[in-house]
Amino acid sequence: MKRLDLDLARRRRVPFGVWMMLLVGGVLSIDALLRAAALGDEIERAASASSAPRSGARVADARIDPALAKDLRAAEQVVQRLALPWDELFRAVETAASERVALLAIEPDAQKRELAITGEALDYFAVLTYVARLSEPGQLSDVHLVRHETKQDDPRRPLTFTIAARWGAGP
Repeated sequence: MKRLDLDLARRRRVPFGVWMMLLVGGVLSIDALLRAAALGDEIERAASASSAPRSGARVADARIDPALAKDLRAAEQVVQRLALPWDELFRAVETAASERVALLAIEPDAQKRELAITGEALDYFAVLTYVARLSEPGQLSDVHLVRHETKQDDPRRPLTFTIAARWGAGP
């Protein structure tokens, strides 16, 4: 009788190429983290320098590279978007939720402290009810229906809408 080999958990050697790819990936990850930290420090220095009042501000602005200034403005916009009160905004939108309304997009404008909410509803009454719930005292204010339209190409004929609102104390 022939001997059966029942070793179901054979140990396989990991090829050298896999170890090399793992090493290269680790080095690239560390490099990316170091570059991100350096960029964060640079943004922080630029933000603190721009917030500090100086007498020679115009001279300093003239020496800044236009590409760097553009990158700093873009970074500032990203920081403003990340600093939004997302929890409060989502909580305000979720408390007004309804089975008859489906939200498609929430677009905040950090500078104006405004919010645009786009969605679909089964009927006009559902939209008005949703606007009324959003208008209840809380995080959002100045809530109003900006646009609504019935989708003619859909057999259920849902109503698409856009709602505008403000949050917080405002500018």
